[in-house]
Amino acid sequence: MKKKILILSLIFIFILGSTISIGSTYSQNITAWFYDIKIYMDGKQWTFTNAPFIYNGNAYISINDLARNMGLSIQWDSQSNTYSLASIDGNLSLSALKYKLDRQNLEINNLRFQLAQKEAELAMLKSSTSSRKTYRNDDDLLDDLEDLLEDKYDRYDDDEDLYFKDYRLYQDSNDDIIVKMYGRFDKNSDDWKDRDKSDFREFIEDICREIDRKFNEDIEVIVYDKDDDRIARYIWDDSDNELERKYEYWR
Repeated sequence: MKKKILILSLIFIFILGSTISIGSTYSQNITAWFYDIKIYMDGKQWTFTNAPFIYNGNAYISINDLARNMGLSIQWDSQSNTYSLASIDGNLSLSALKYKLDRQNLEINNLRFQLAQKEAELAMLKSSTSSRKTYRNDDDLLDDLEDLLEDKYDRYDDDEDLYFKDYRLYQDSNDDIIVKMYGRFDKNSDDWKDRDKSDFREFIEDICREIDRKFNEDIEVIVYDKDDDRIARYIWDDSDNELERKYEYWR
């Protein structure tokens, strides 16, 4: 059953957002209709301390009832004539929670995208570092090559007496491979003087190719006699796989 009551003086508050301000205050005579108005939010019925009413085709409820039913705190500032609404301990409505969840999911997706980018960058960095370590800066690989050369290239020709007791390999600041070969012969001996120079050159080329399988860099080979005197120097050009003689000792 509806009731028609004449309200002599009412101040109307129109809710615009979480903060409600009242402008200039005035009074007017209105006719309001009170029905048995029911309001549901997310399937739950609201309760009212002050009954809702209808005026000029719009339903009006107490702002205190609105705040209480939505789980919001309410604060009035008399100096600025402002109502402030805020959630209480995260007690939000279902629609507010859904909005908050959507925002959080968006942030999570953005973070996942950024993480995927960082993982891709890290994978590229690891690949680059691994490649550089394997083919340029791996001291263990240089040690293995030293052992290989000392075992496989300890003598350049079975018919000659040019033996090599030690090989020392390292990498310079330009990433070139430096090879030092230490012979068991003297630079003034007939073994060095009478060697077949073409065969010896092929011997040095074989050493360079052995190293070039692991390092794609230029190679410098320096030959020493048993007194550690330098007697030959060669340069292997990695770009065209050519060996250039830079120096050979002649008695």
